[in-house]
Amino acid sequence: MKQKVLILGGGIAGYSAAQAIKRTGHDVRVTVITEEPEPTYSACVFAEYIAGEIPRERVFIQGQDQVVLEPSEWMLGQKIMGIDPEQKSLRLENGRTLGFDRLILATGSRALVPGFPGVHKEGVYCLKTLADAHGILEATGKSAVVVGSGPVGLEVAVALRKRGWDVSVIELLDNVLPRLFSPIHSGMIQSLLE
Repeated sequence: MKQKVLILGGGIAGYSAAQAIKRTGHDVRVTVITEEPEPTYSACVFAEYIAGEIPRERVFIQGQDQVVLEPSEWMLGQKIMGIDPEQKSLRLENGRTLGFDRLILATGSRALVPGFPGVHKEGVYCLKTLADAHGILEATGKSAVVVGSGPVGLEVAVALRKRGWDVSVIELLDNVLPRLFSPIHSGMIQSLLE
């Protein structure tokens, strides 16, 4: 009887785990369950997508049909409501229960959203998911404020400038890319962005 492996999360970690299991050659049924409505995509190319430099299909790791064939099964748009490790089962939002022999948690992270007032209003976006990137692309206006000058913040600032927007970047610390570069090197980078 085939071992059943459930992977929670269809991002890069979940996709990589499914690929690694399949490469072992063991007779295993792999099911990837994700809340995302799309198969695995690369958040690393969101800035290029937002800037209009690549089409939507290039955001995905492989063509959608190929990705669906890789693990034994993809369950897109599914929310997990509970896991019972003793019974080796989990419950989906639709009430369906799935059993497993092995469970891999590859759920990723969520964007850190500051707790100041107005952060959940229309026109305020994170950039963590493909839905976030679509929201930014559909935004109207010609100016943006990017909070945070890490790699993602600076990439989206540059992407929005390429779209013709006025962009301001706000950083809590004294320089851009503060966790990657010294103040001297950050200053050099900041001067290039101004």
